Parts: sequence; C-alpha cells; structure tokens
Amino acid sequence: MKEDTLSYIRNNKEITFEQKIRLVIMLSLPTILAQVSSIIMQYIDASMVGRLGAGCSASIGLVSTTTWLLGSLASAPSLGFSIQVAQLVGAKKFNRARRVFLQSFGIVLLISIIIGAAGAMISWGLPAWL
Repeated sequence: MKEDTLSYIRNNKEITFEQKIRLVIMLSLPTILAQVSSIIMQYIDASMVGRLGAGCSASIGLVSTTTWLLGSLASAPSLGFSIQVAQLVGAKKFNRARRVFLQSFGIVLLISIIIGAAGAMISWGLPAWL
C-alpha cells in the first residue's frame, strides 16, 4: 500500500478504483492469513488428538461446539467496540475514541468473567447434555 493512498483517504480526496482494490487487499491480507493459520492449527490439533484414540477425538468433537459458542460470545463485544472506535477515529474524535477504547477493556473483561463463570458452572454436566 502506497503512502499516497493513505494521504488521499486522510484528506478526503477521491481515490481510483485500482487504489481501492489495492487498499482492500492490503487491509484484508492479515485477516486472511490469521484465518488460514487458525485452520492449519485445527488440523494439527485434530491429528494430535486422533493419535490418542477414537474416544479422545470424540470427546473433543463433543465439546467443540460449546467452545466455539462461548468463544464467539466473548469476542463479539470486542468486535462491536472496534467498530465504534474506528468510526470515532474516522471522524477525527480521537479523545472520544480513546475513552471508548479504554471503557471497552472493562466491559469486555466483565462479560468474559460472566461467560467464564457460566461455562465453569455447566462444565460438569455438559457432556451428558450433549
């Protein structure tokens, strides 16, 4: 990504279609690589657990949906706050963006503690429920 593309955006100037495409690719590349590495790690984990036996693989598969659900519930608030912070930064309201960013830590921590406590409370009976 060239510096001139960023300066055009910061100064509210029009950018060409080619510059927009280049910018989208450069901004999405880290997310794509993170997702690919996550998928690779899931394959590695499945391979390692698979060597332990069918029972171990079945137990991981049994609780994986709950893990994904609780993980998604924990990460959703941070996604919401990142949108708010991005909008405030885009509007050049840096002090408000900083306040929202700092408030998000406390709120996300509280939500994570609640989700963790709920997960700990249901963990004893979860395999039987599933």
